[in-house]
Amino acid sequence: MSPLPCGMQEIRQVVDVTYFPEQEGDFGEMWSVGPQVVTVLSVLTLSDGNMARGVGLRCGLSDGLLHIHGVYRLRLKPVEWSEKMMELNHLTGI
Repeated sequence: MSPLPCGMQEIRQVVDVTYFPEQEGDFGEMWSVGPQVVTVLSVLTLSDGNMARGVGLRCGLSDGLLHIHGVYRLRLKPVEWSEKMMELNHLTGI
């Protein structure tokens, strides 16, 4: 995590997707799937509706499997504490 202006935080999340081909050692299948997965992972829609763009996306073969690597940088807004959150905090300590 890295601090940003206005109290925001940036999280750098590294992702490694491993693809197992239907037939072991089928390099043709892996090389046809790799670019498709890179395209799908280029932009992810998060649960809150925001989008995260993958940077440094690449695919490669290692140990007979296809690995797709990427990095996502997510910016988090500061959390505002309220009375109810403080009460909940105290209740969990009992």
